[in-house]
Parts: sequence; C-alpha cells; structure tokens
Amino acid sequence: MKKLTKIFVLVVMVFSSSQVLSACQDKDIIVSGKPGYPPVSWGRDGELSGLGYTVVNGLFSHNSWVKTRVLPWKRVLVMAEQGMIDVVVGIRETPERSKHLAFIHTPLIEVSQNVFHMKGTVINSKSDLKTKKGGFISGTVFNAEFAKYAKNNLTLSSVDTLQQNLKKLEYGRIQYFISPLLPTIHYINENHMDINIAFMAEPLFTTIEKIAISKASPCVELIDAMDKALQLMHQQDFIYQQFDLLTVKWDVLKYLN
Repeated sequence: MKKLTKIFVLVVMVFSSSQVLSACQDKDIIVSGKPGYPPVSWGRDGELSGLGYTVVNGLFSHNSWVKTRVLPWKRVLVMAEQGMIDVVVGIRETPERSKHLAFIHTPLIEVSQNVFHMKGTVINSKSDLKTKKGGFISGTVFNAEFAKYAKNNLTLSSVDTLQQNLKKLEYGRIQYFISPLLPTIHYINENHMDINIAFMAEPLFTTIEKIAISKASPCVELIDAMDKALQLMHQQDFIYQQFDLLTVKWDVLKYLN
C-alpha cells in the first residue's frame, strides 16, 4: 500500500491539478471503454471498473472529476469522436481512429489474443487454422503480421458479440474464434455457460491497448503530461501490479490449468 501511495504522489507531481483545471475547464471528465473486457474495462451494476479506470484516476490528480459511462462499444467510439466522451481506455490505435482521437504514446498494456475451439478439434498452431472457418468480434484490430497472414490464408467472419461466437462455435458454424484470453474465460464463467471449450496455449498475437483522448475534448491539451505520468506508472511497476490484482479479483486463473 505504501508503494502504491508513493506512485500516486509521484504522478501528481508530474500531472498537477492546475493543469487539469485549465485544460478540462473545471468539468466532469467522462471516461468509458469496452463494457466486457476485464480486467482492463468491465461494466457491472451500472458502473465501470478495471485497470483502465484505476490508471485514469491516477492520471487526473483531482479524480473526483472523473465519471464513467457504461455504453456499447460502438457508441463509445461515436461519442468520443463528438467530444461527448473525453477519455477512452483499452483502445487500439488505427489510422481511422486517429482522425478523431489523440492516443497517448505510452501503451496501457499488451493483451494476448488466443484461439478458442471445441475440445476434440485439433488446433495447435496458426497453420492448423487454414482449413477451418473462424470468427472474431467486429472492431477487433489484428497486429500487422497476423492481419497479413489472415488475409492470405484464413476464412474469417465477424459478429457483434462474444456470445454470438460462442453459439456459432457450439453449433458447428465455425471451428474456432479469436478473442482475448482472460475476458473470454471470465465471460464463460460469469454466465455459467456449459460449453466444452478449449484454447490454444500460445497466444495467436498480442495487441497494444492504449488510452485515447477525444480531439473534440479540451482535455486533449493534457496528452503530453498524461504520457509522462503513464510512463512513470510503468517505471514503478504500478500497471502490472494492478493487472495481477484485478486478474485475481475476477477469478479467472483457475481456468487456465
């Protein structure tokens, strides 16, 4: 606890409340993210929590101004473009999104993306995917290497929700889907789904999750200071300490054995 307190003191030294006041015009700072992406961002009982919000509260030294909004992911992106949401957590940087969002250069965290399949289906490497139909969730951003591999070798279709991919897998309409490891395991557990599912042990690829500021928000003036503060959090190992704590909280590790 003393170490975490020290981290927040150091962050406040880098990112002062006077900066927040002048740039954000003494307004509520609206923050949002994916509602089903633990431990980075997770909605429950009308509230958002997770690593992204712990970090944002640390970045804004006067965190009583920080308010979260639980919304569908596509609406989050539209509202951020319009400046109705100031900060988006757990978002992947793309040229299209960069038209409306300013991305903090320092990543929030890297997240592994794994292949999920029914037990009994032989999938041990990405080469085993070539002869099978796969799925992913709309809006998923592959890294450059896997995007090229998928375009040349794979048959993939997208859906709007994880639940749809799980049902398609169960009914045999696809033989695998690509999804972040811990959020997927948590979703299956949380919804008490009785599905005979397995996942490829090695991640297919990793994605860099970032924090972005709406270019239509006055808070965008703070992006350089926020980057310095986020760098400091990484140097102090605060990010991965919190990630580990939240992973335990969501009780998913026992499903990895």
